[in-house]
Amino acid sequence: EIEILCDAIDGKPLVASNYPIVDRAGNIWCSHSTSDRARSEQGLADGFVYRVRPDGRAEVMASGFTFANGLALDADESHLYVCQTMGRNVVRLPIRADGALGASEPYGPVLGEPAFPRATPDQRSRFGATDGCGFDAEGNLWVTLVLANKVVAITPARDVVTVIHDPTGELMSWPTNVSWGGRDMRDLYIGTIRRDYVLHARSPLPGLPLVHQR
Repeated sequence: EIEILCDAIDGKPLVASNYPIVDRAGNIWCSHSTSDRARSEQGLADGFVYRVRPDGRAEVMASGFTFANGLALDADESHLYVCQTMGRNVVRLPIRADGALGASEPYGPVLGEPAFPRATPDQRSRFGATDGCGFDAEGNLWVTLVLANKVVAITPARDVVTVIHDPTGELMSWPTNVSWGGRDMRDLYIGTIRRDYVLHARSPLPGLPLVHQR
């Protein structure tokens, strides 16, 4: 049975809901990427993040993102992290005691260059469009760079480390998301747009358990 949790906010239909995550209180946080894909590729910052409470109430929590995409919460749920695909970066927002979000700040550097058509594999490797993200147990934020066929990690010191790179996209073509599972949380799963499978590998570090894994 399919249940619709939210399809509009303040009477405005949701047309690009993207990436839901759940916090300890049972709230669902979700990104809404854009209402105009063509203009978002030119820099339109109409993406937003909304929250659906356990009682079904939905509200916009933050706006002004350049194609809001992947979301993550850190271990103590003190910050919400948002991938900005067209911004080619990750920003984070503090979660206040009353549940509201504070001002956003960049988390780490811009992760690459703008994309352009007919790029070579070497050129694509420098594209910085971010898609999904998730934390490992040591506080590194793994981020998929969808057009570069790459997964990087932003360390707690804000350094950027390349974790996986498949230049030609032979196996990992346009990676969109990372997630961990298994008894030891070292089973790594990577979704990709251009393949009909989910990649599996053993991770060097366990993932940070999500709410349903704790």
